[in-house]
Amino acid sequence: VGPEVGTWLSTDLQLGAVLSFQGSSNAGQDKLRVAPHVYFRKWWSVSEKFSLYLGVNARFVSATDQAEVSSSYFDAFVDGGMAFALAERWGMVGRIASVGLLQEEFQFDFNMSPQSLFNVGIYYTIKQ
Repeated sequence: VGPEVGTWLSTDLQLGAVLSFQGSSNAGQDKLRVAPHVYFRKWWSVSEKFSLYLGVNARFVSATDQAEVSSSYFDAFVDGGMAFALAERWGMVGRIASVGLLQEEFQFDFNMSPQSLFNVGIYYTIKQ
C-alpha cells in the first residue's frame, strides 16, 4: 500500500510524497517494510490523454522481521514513467524505468524487479 499526495508547481512540474507500507508472512516469518518517499517530476504531454515524466526520488526504507531484527537504507534514483487520463479528474500513472542507488547498490532497472519498479496506480485530481 502506498498512499501518495502531490501538488503541481506549474503545468509540467510536480512535487509529491508517498508513504509506502509493505507486509508479508511466509512460513511464519513476518516482515514489515515502511518507506517514506519524496519525488519531483517533470512532465511532457504527448497527446491530450497521454504524458511522460522524468523524476528525481529520495526514499528512506526501514524493515523489521519477526525476530525484531531491523535494517534501514536510503534510496536515491531517477525514474521515468507515463500517465494516461481516464476521465477529466481520473488517471493512471506508472513507472517504467529507474537508475540510481537502490537497495544499497547502484542499479539500472527496466523491468519488473523485486523493488516494485513497475507500479501502476489510479489517481484523482482534487483541484485543477
